[in-house]
Amino acid sequence: MRVINFGVMFLAAFCVSAQNYPPMSMDPQQMQAMMQKAQQVQECMSKISEEEMRAVQEKMQQMQNEVDALCQAGKRDEAMEKAMDMAKQINQDPTLKQMKKCGEIMKGVIPPLPGIANLPEEGKPKRHICD
Repeated sequence: MRVINFGVMFLAAFCVSAQNYPPMSMDPQQMQAMMQKAQQVQECMSKISEEEMRAVQEKMQQMQNEVDALCQAGKRDEAMEKAMDMAKQINQDPTLKQMKKCGEIMKGVIPPLPGIANLPEEGKPKRHICD
């Protein structure tokens, strides 16, 4: 089931990102290389259990809800501080580290997903979290 979900996610990301770029022609060798990379990503992702992925998703959603509540309450500085603390926690999460490692395999094969590539790892983000 997770393999199918990952495959669908990979293809959707590829199709969405492809809409932003001019058509490309891919020879059979390039296609084979891309398929091999996809297989490597699939093998890498298989090291992460569905429970771990679900737990990370729930944790991130909870964090997002907390930041949204602070923003809605007009506590912009507190929301920004909370978001930066959360970013540090997320960057230390072993499951997300493994996912990032898996994503590095496809680097250069497909463009980064919108929003994901712009997440700050350290320092201040370019815009306020509430905006």
